Amino acid sequence: MRSVRAAHPDASKKDVVRAAFLSVIAHSGDDAERADRLHDFALRERVDLTEVPSEPKPPKKRKNKQPKA
Repeated sequence: MRSVRAAHPDASKKDVVRAAFLSVIAHSGDDAERADRLHDFALRERVDLTEVPSEPKPPKKRKNKQPKA
């Protein structure tokens, strides 16, 4: 990851992971079953439970704007 960050400092972690999976799947050759397994694996691994909040955030309270007199 460090070497990729050095070469592509503006790339997000999500972009790097997508590019890695695309590369692996693209180089699976003509074996459709292998490509399907890799694709399924990528979709399963896509969900990162550390990024999912355990509880939804409460809505932000709006400030009442008082009309100027």
